[in-house]
Amino acid sequence: METSVRNFYFVEDAPDKKKATVEFFDEVVSEGLVNIFISASVIKEVNNAPPEKRKRILSLIGRCNVEILEIKKEKITWKIISKEK
Repeated sequence: METSVRNFYFVEDAPDKKKATVEFFDEVVSEGLVNIFISASVIKEVNNAPPEKRKRILSLIGRCNVEILEIKKEKITWKIISKEK
């Protein structure tokens, strides 16, 4: 779960995004229709949030069946392969 996705659940200044996010969590996630994954980086970000925000986010995450992704390598690299004709 990318961090901005869960944050839209609580925003007041983006009503369309909030509505879609609330519907997603309340209808899709709560029914177990998707798998939710978060990384250690997301957990760290949540733990560093102000107390009230952290409480709301942890409550939302706690309603989901969340799996924690483990990144095995210290560094992830992307390789672009060009097709030459």
